[in-house]
Amino acid sequence: MPQFSKRKWPADGPVRALLTYLDRLHRDAGQPSLSEIGREVALAPSTLSAFFTGARLISKGNLELVVEHLAGDVEKAEKLRKKAAPAWNAERESQRGLGEAGELRAPSVQGGAVESAESQSAPLVVPSDATARLDIVLFDSPVNKLNRPAELLGREPLMADVDRLLDQGEAVLLYGLGGSGKTAAAATISDRRVEAGAGPYLWLRTGFWDEAVILDGIARLLAGAGDRERLAATSGDARLVVIGKIIARSGIRFCVFDDAWNPRALHAVLSAMPAGVAALVTSRLKLGLRHALEVGGLDSVEAPRLLALHAQDETLIGQPDAEALCKDLGYHPFAIEIAGHHLRQYGLTARELREHLAGTPHDLAMPTGFAAEGRDSVRRLLDQTYDKLDNVDSRAILAAFGALAGGSATVDLLSLCVGFDARTTREALNRLVDISLAKRKTGSPAYEIHDLTFGYARELWRAAHADGVATIEAVRTFVTAHANDYELLEADMENVLAAATDARGTDVDAFAAIVETIATGGYLDDHGHTLGFLRLLSDAIAAVRAQSPTDVARLHLLVTKRGNAYYNQGDLVAAVDDYREALELAPTPQRRAILLGVLGKVLSDLGDHDDADVHFAEAYSITEADSDDHATLRVLEQHSIAAGQRQDYGLARDLAIRGVALANTLGCGSTSRFSSATSGRPSTTSVSRWQSSATSRPTQSPSSSERTTSSPSPTERSASTTTHRRASIWHDTTWPRRCAYTRSSARSIGRPSFAR
Repeated sequence: MPQFSKRKWPADGPVRALLTYLDRLHRDAGQPSLSEIGREVALAPSTLSAFFTGARLISKGNLELVVEHLAGDVEKAEKLRKKAAPAWNAERESQRGLGEAGELRAPSVQGGAVESAESQSAPLVVPSDATARLDIVLFDSPVNKLNRPAELLGREPLMADVDRLLDQGEAVLLYGLGGSGKTAAAATISDRRVEAGAGPYLWLRTGFWDEAVILDGIARLLAGAGDRERLAATSGDARLVVIGKIIARSGIRFCVFDDAWNPRALHAVLSAMPAGVAALVTSRLKLGLRHALEVGGLDSVEAPRLLALHAQDETLIGQPDAEALCKDLGYHPFAIEIAGHHLRQYGLTARELREHLAGTPHDLAMPTGFAAEGRDSVRRLLDQTYDKLDNVDSRAILAAFGALAGGSATVDLLSLCVGFDARTTREALNRLVDISLAKRKTGSPAYEIHDLTFGYARELWRAAHADGVATIEAVRTFVTAHANDYELLEADMENVLAAATDARGTDVDAFAAIVETIATGGYLDDHGHTLGFLRLLSDAIAAVRAQSPTDVARLHLLVTKRGNAYYNQGDLVAAVDDYREALELAPTPQRRAILLGVLGKVLSDLGDHDDADVHFAEAYSITEADSDDHATLRVLEQHSIAAGQRQDYGLARDLAIRGVALANTLGCGSTSRFSSATSGRPSTTSVSRWQSSATSRPTQSPSSSERTTSSPSPTERSASTTTHRRASIWHDTTWPRRCAYTRSSARSIGRPSFAR
C-alpha cells in the first residue's frame, strides 16, 4: 500500500494541517494506489503524488475531486486549503526568491550589463513546474542556444510565413501539442532575424505569471531610474503606456513570449507593445491572435531525416521501417527525437522499436532521463497538458476518443459514448481545441486528436471501462439514429466498422443491426463499399441465417445488397450468384419481377443474351399477371439499357418509347432514365428522332433507375438535371411508391466504371 513521503511537509501550520487531512482520508479509504485514484478523478499519478507529498499545493477543483473520491468532507477540506494557500505562497517565495521564479538574464556579444534583481522578492508565486518560471533574456546576437536546436528540419515554410508577418510588425501565435517544436522554431526564427540585422529581441518564458509580474520583469531589465519612478506612480492603462515607451526606446524590434499559459496576462502585455515592435507567441493554447499558425507533425520526408539525425544513422533515411516508425509516432518531432536516441542508445532497429511501442507510442521516454526538466518523455508532456485541463467534461470527451478506433469522431457519436447532450459535448471539445488536444477536421463534422494523444486517451478510457460494450452500444444507437445522414455516417465510418468488427464476436445482435443499417439504409448506395465492409456484410448474412432463417424478406434485402456490392466491384459472376439467391428469397411478386429484370441486365453484360431474354420474358409475365405497372416500368428500364448495350437499337427504341409513355401515365414526369439505352448507338435519322422524342439529355452513364436503395437521399427526388458517375444496379423497394427520382453525383469508392 502506498505511503507518501513527508519530507517536504512543513513542521507545523496550515499547510501541514491540509496535508495531514488528505493523508488521513487516504488511509481511511484503504490506501488506494495513485493509479486507482487517478482513474476515478482523471488526474495523472504524478500530479496526485505532488499533492500528497507537499511538492505542490492542490487547487480547489482538484481538491474537491480527490476528497469526494476518498469520502471526505469537501467543505472542511476547502477551509483548510484557503488557510494553507497564503502560508504556502509565503514559504515558496522565501525559498525560491526571484533568482528561480523570475530570472533576468541578458547574454550579449557586446557584454551589456543588466541591473541585478536577485535581492527582490517574487511578487507572485505560481506552481513550481517547468511552465512556472519567468525567464527574461535580451538577445542582441544569435546565441539562443538553450532553445534553438543545432538543426531544425521541416519548418522552413512555417518560419518563412512567421518571418514575413514579423517584418510587418504583427503579433503571431505558434500553437500546438507539447513537443511539436514551437519553442525551437521561435528561437531559430529570432536568432536568424538578429543575424540578418533586424535588431535585438526580448525572450520571455511567461508560463502562468500574470501581467504584473511580466511587466515588472520587463521594466527591471529595460527601464532606467526615471522610468521606474513613473511606473511606480501609474497603474492600469497608464502603466501599459509607460512600458510601451520603455520598450520603444530600448531598440528592441520584437519580443518572444514563450510557453504562454495565461491568456489574460498575454493580452495585457501585447497591448503594451509599441507600434513597430512585433511579437511572437508560443503556446499549447490556441489563443485568439489574428495570426495563429499550428505547429503540427513533420511531413513524411523530413520525419525520417530527423530520426536519422538523432540516431546518428543516415541509413534510416528511405528505410520503410523507419518511415513506419515515424508514422506510428504521428510525425511528432519530440517523439521522433526520443526514438532516435533509443535506436542509438540500445542498438535497436526501427522494426524492433515499433514492436516494443505497439499501441503505446506516448510511453516513449528519453533513455536514462537525460533531458530538460519536464521533457523526459512524451507522457510527461501529455500529463502536463492534461493537468491544465480543469474541465471534467473535456476530460471525459478526451477519454471517449480512446474508446473509438480512428482518432477522430463526431459530436453525435462522442455524446453517445459519454451520455452528454450535443451542446455539452461541443463545449467540451472546444476546451480540447483551446489546449491543442483536439482540432476540427477540415471539411468534416468530425474532430480529431493526435496519434500520441489517441494512445493516451485510450488508456484513460480503458481505465474506466473494462470492455467495449459501451462503445458498441453507442455505435449501434448512432447508426440507427442517423441511418439517413450519409455525410455524418461517412465521418464516423471507421469507428462504426471497428465497433461492428468487435461486436461480431461478442454481440451478434448488435453486429447484425449495425451492418444491416449501413447496407440497407442508403449509405452503401450513396458512398459505396470497401472490401472490409463486404466481408462484414457476408458475416451479417450468415448471422441472420443462423438467428432468423425464416425472415426471408430481411435475407432477400441483405443478399441483394451484397450482389450490388459485387456488381460495383466488377465481379459480375458473383453478383449473378447473389441475385439468383435473392430471387429465390423474393418476398413478393413485385420483388421477384424486379430481380428478374436485374438478372437480365447483368446476364446481358456477361454476353449471355439468350438467358437474359428468358429472364426479361418471365419478369414481364409476372408484372402483366399482377397488372403491376410500376414493376413493369422497372423491367423496361433494365431491358432498354441491355438492348442498347447489345446494339439492338430498334428494340431499345421501342422499349424506351414504351417506358416513357408508361412513366407519363404513372405521373413520373422524368424520362431521362431511358437515355442510356442509346449509349453507343449509330447516328441514324430514326434513332435521332427517337432520341429527341424519348429523352432530352443522353448520357454515357447508367440511368438513375438502376439504383438499389431502401432509403433515398433528398437529392434522389430532384429532377433529371444531375449526372451519374457510378455503376450500380438499383432496385428500390420504395421506388414504386414515389416513382420519380434521379441520382445526383456521388463519390465512387474503388468501383469500376459501368460494364460495357
